[in-house]
Amino acid sequence: MLLNQKYRIVVSGILCLLAFSNCQTRLDDIDFKEVVSQSWQFQGSQREVFLKENVLLADSLNNEDGRIRTRYFLGYFYESLQKFAMADNVYLELLDITRNLDNKEWEVSTLIQLGQTHIYQRKYPEAEAFLMDALSKSDLQPNPKLKGFTYSALGLLYERKSEIGKTIDVYQNALEVFKGTLDTTMQIKTLNYLGIQYAALDLHDLSSVSYEKAAELALSKKDSVQYISSLYQSGINLIKNGDYDRALTLGFRAQNLLKKRMDSAKYARVLNNIGDAYLGLYNNERASAYFDSAFHFMDESLKIKTQINDKKGRAFTLFNLGKLFSESDEKKSNRYFSEAFEIWNRDKSSVNLSKTAIALAKLNLGISLNKAVDYLALADSLNEQFDNLSQQANIMELKATIASLSNDLSSYKLFMDERDSLLRLDGSQKRQKFVAATEVRLRTLELEKEKELLLETNELQEDIAESRKLLLGVAIMLLVIVMLFLAYSIKKNQSLVRLNERIVNLKNGILHNQFNSFELLRAIFRLEEREAESSENKSLLTEVNTKIGSLTGLSRILYKEQLKNYSGTAMIDLKEYLESIVPDSMQLNNEDLDYHLSVDKITIKSDIALSIGLIVNELCINYIKHAIPNGADRMAIELNESSGKINLHYFDNAQLKDRNGYEDNIYSKLVVSLVNDLNGNVITSSEEGVEYRIVIPIKK
Repeated sequence: MLLNQKYRIVVSGILCLLAFSNCQTRLDDIDFKEVVSQSWQFQGSQREVFLKENVLLADSLNNEDGRIRTRYFLGYFYESLQKFAMADNVYLELLDITRNLDNKEWEVSTLIQLGQTHIYQRKYPEAEAFLMDALSKSDLQPNPKLKGFTYSALGLLYERKSEIGKTIDVYQNALEVFKGTLDTTMQIKTLNYLGIQYAALDLHDLSSVSYEKAAELALSKKDSVQYISSLYQSGINLIKNGDYDRALTLGFRAQNLLKKRMDSAKYARVLNNIGDAYLGLYNNERASAYFDSAFHFMDESLKIKTQINDKKGRAFTLFNLGKLFSESDEKKSNRYFSEAFEIWNRDKSSVNLSKTAIALAKLNLGISLNKAVDYLALADSLNEQFDNLSQQANIMELKATIASLSNDLSSYKLFMDERDSLLRLDGSQKRQKFVAATEVRLRTLELEKEKELLLETNELQEDIAESRKLLLGVAIMLLVIVMLFLAYSIKKNQSLVRLNERIVNLKNGILHNQFNSFELLRAIFRLEEREAESSENKSLLTEVNTKIGSLTGLSRILYKEQLKNYSGTAMIDLKEYLESIVPDSMQLNNEDLDYHLSVDKITIKSDIALSIGLIVNELCINYIKHAIPNGADRMAIELNESSGKINLHYFDNAQLKDRNGYEDNIYSKLVVSLVNDLNGNVITSSEEGVEYRIVIPIKK
């Protein structure tokens, strides 16, 4: 029994030794790459515990690959949770390990991660130091992609520091690296980053090109999601650049692809983009077909966004619809803007809310001044948060308009002065941005030139260096030329403003002298009329004087319009004009006559107004000379506008005894001639009195 027990102990000892030996072999053979992959099966604190346990295990086994991988992904885990300080501690410990092991590849990867975590913490000098260290060592390790990742991280750094020129440079460098490694995914991402930066400098043509290149790569990779997204972004930039036809081409291409995919949100955004492009075409050409197309696509987009409850997306489309109807239907425009306003108000979107408040303030100027003031006050308070000078200038101009409507001249002047000050400051910033954009454009052209030269042969390196110097000199010269041109343009603009003021003053003087001359001429004819011996001569002088009165009335209205409108409009209010000359015409025999004059408010060119005035004058004279002697005691003239034509209806109740002599006695050849000159037509009747129906086409 005792022997049997000893035997069992020995056997158990041997089995334990064998088990320990087998376990040690397994631990030594652990694949920590696989272990790290398994960590993604866990969530939250479970993943953290799992990675920490494997850090300890790798340390106990002194497994170099395990010590690096487990720490790297533990740091990445903290980084994903935005626990950047904890991530830094892990990465700094890892950096020491990689340097002690002289593992350059992992050292560069760790430096990149340290750079990124310091960027997120806004520790920019430290971040730049880590990334520049990574860049200097990236050439010493076998993985060329790490250099591209380093450039990408530097792009994020310079983007956060608002150094757009440097940002574009490093993204261009990253793109070249990823081209060399044939990494299509990173090329697409980098091109999208470049598109964002070009757009920030208003270089929308270059931005659109970047997105289109990304779309081409996505298509080659059969990545339809990225392809559609890049087309969409390219379309936005084309619209901002005024290339609406190209934007529509890309928009319809994206629309056709999305029809095959069940992605309602993207489909609705693309429809809105197409509608925005048609809106641009409509604003340029005022063609009703473009208006109808813009409304169709925007309305379709709105319906889809309503179905999927995309509130923010609805607000953007509603705002576009408000812009579309702003000139043709104020009620609809107000409704669309108001709904967008409510959505952005709930969403606390300051920029969009301010923009919509300004639009509503403009619409309410003629409807409710109190509402306009309230919207404007809200826009003003919101604009302080993002300091948009151009928008603030618009707000000041609206305040000045409200002050003017309230007859508050002192406030009007104050707001206009503030607007001018803001515009000058905004202009200065835009010029600085223009110079920065010019530098970037020149730098981009320079980089393109470098690529072409580098592709030719290595023997051209010296020529490439000379070309760089030459291009740099050209860039400096162009910048100098641009600055001189800006200075010249400002000076020239001031001269043109002064010249325009002189022209307007001269025009005022000419119109005033013309009016005085007509008045003097009328006074002379009145004197001649009083001294005329025969009634026939007196009647003739009076008739001539009434025709001169038509010219005098037009001259008076032109002069008044010129004083009211600085630009010197040549448009006449036909109602005001005819109501000023007809009373004079109806006093040819110095008697008060019964007549009816009804004229709609019609604004037309002065030359057409003059011809119509002469026609009406001639009809009035004919009434007095021919209709009254034939028993007429009632006359009516009516003018209205319909479908781009002026309809003139004249009637008197003359009882003509000799109908055959109607044309000789009543029908005025001057009326026919004037109507023919205006490409109009005349229909006459003498059945129950004398009637003229005259139709004159007009172009405002």
